[in-house]
Amino acid sequence: MQQIRIRPIEARHIARILEIQEEARLSSWSAEGYIEELRLPNAIMLRAEAESGEIVGFIVGRIVPASADTVGIDAEIYNIGVATAARRSGIGTELLKAFLSACGQAGVSNVWLEVRASNDPAIGFYQDNGFTISGERTNFYADPTENALLMRLGLSRPYSA
Repeated sequence: MQQIRIRPIEARHIARILEIQEEARLSSWSAEGYIEELRLPNAIMLRAEAESGEIVGFIVGRIVPASADTVGIDAEIYNIGVATAARRSGIGTELLKAFLSACGQAGVSNVWLEVRASNDPAIGFYQDNGFTISGERTNFYADPTENALLMRLGLSRPYSA
């Protein structure tokens, strides 16, 4: 694996995040959507930088405080992507570990995400990292319309990568 550094995303990084989002064919967020997320105190937004300083991947999610309907603190992963040229080098795993570490430090009990039901590589990646399928959301995605699998990872505290 190439040497990478995991750092917080800043507003000046959004243009590159959008490029990676498009390359990876992720759920489309606008620049404004990422900027709004940056303003939230419970957002976790991390970038992976190569030794050259180039951003080669990112992960975006949020800690969701407990409500009357839930027990404990949950987190959600919204997007994770790696630049095409940097895939299969462990960067996605490092981003996920850093995200889960931040969740563990915040006392998160469960991490949730949705993934296209047809995205076998992503499903395999998440399962290899301890996520299990816990449900399905009908017609969750558009372009094309497709179901999403709901996946969950329970964290024991403190989480260690």
